[in-house]
Amino acid sequence: MKRILCILVLMLPIIGCGGGSSSSYSGPGVTNSSGNESRSIVGKWELIFPGSLCEETYDFKSNNNFTINSLDEISSGTYTFTSVTSTRYKLTMTITADNGEADCEGDSSDDTGLTGTLYIEFSGTTAIRWFESQTSTTVLRTMTKV
Repeated sequence: MKRILCILVLMLPIIGCGGGSSSSYSGPGVTNSSGNESRSIVGKWELIFPGSLCEETYDFKSNNNFTINSLDEISSGTYTFTSVTSTRYKLTMTITADNGEADCEGDSSDDTGLTGTLYIEFSGTTAIRWFESQTSTTVLRTMTKV
């Protein structure tokens, strides 16, 4: 989780001022530019780290709160989720609480106060791919819905 948060924090100044049209989060889904409801991030998403089989779970609630469980670490905060293209969504997360325990990557930092932005694409209805920018083609991680 720390690697993703570091990428989010480092990318925030670069991508935080990006333009383009987007729709604000409006409940369980996002309304795209044509007015149709599109994909929703709401629910539990899981990543299993290769080698260690450590599970990291992101639980996005419809009230724009989230909880991350990664080994012994529990983090929570708020998020926004907006449509930026017909297939890519902008996810901005702010961590408001972190117990400072070790995560799946062995880091035990307290991430309270960190804010970061990344971009999501859905792969079917049960997987999401994370990217560092709106146009990036390099997948940072793939998570499955649980």
